[in-house]
Amino acid sequence: MLANGSKAHVPDIDQASPLPSLSLNYVLFVPGSAFNLISISKFTQSLNCSITFSSDSFLIQDQKYGKDNWIRI
Repeated sequence: MLANGSKAHVPDIDQASPLPSLSLNYVLFVPGSAFNLISISKFTQSLNCSITFSSDSFLIQDQKYGKDNWIRI
């Protein structure tokens, strides 16, 4: 289900690498969508991390080593 309440058909779930050091699993392909979607829950589980969002960036924190990575959007 999308943020606007409509449902979207997801024919494929794949992997993407938006940054050389960041590989994302569970990227959802939605035909006709301008964006690829990821499951934040699956992302944080697979990388054992937490994510904190701000207005122009987000912080990914490794739960095992406490390493922070700020990503500006």
